[in-house]
Amino acid sequence: MRYAAHVGLGVGCWGVYAAIVNSYAPETVIGVVDACLMLPVVAIASLLPDIDHPESKLGRRIKPISTILSLFSHRGITHSLWAVGLMVWLLASHQADSIASQALVIGYLSHLLGDAVTPAGIRPFWPLGRAQRIGLNHAVVASVGIILFLRWMY
Repeated sequence: MRYAAHVGLGVGCWGVYAAIVNSYAPETVIGVVDACLMLPVVAIASLLPDIDHPESKLGRRIKPISTILSLFSHRGITHSLWAVGLMVWLLASHQADSIASQALVIGYLSHLLGDAVTPAGIRPFWPLGRAQRIGLNHAVVASVGIILFLRWMY
């Protein structure tokens, strides 16, 4: 996917997540202003997995890190659930229980979801196993699962 598609998907997932949180968890309302303020966080997070590609939108801006990560191959560790687990662990260990943390995770996961529906797919447990591709029906189910998981986490 191109960077604009990843950003669009991230923003869309963020909107759905905020609406679900507001509907089913009124004690944790994400206000319109907060949701809008988090759009840059979601946008950057939705591009973050492609940092392992030196010619990606983000990779060109952080060339040294991107070059090192590219040694592990594009759609390698940064496109795995290991990276998501590490991010959630780091956020939790720093008690980053905030809307920004939720926006970061939603943006990152939206990227993985977007790449998982492409013909190349992703390797969710890189380096183990082969690339997995999911159909759009499964993507909807996965999106709901991700939202429910994050709701439970935060």
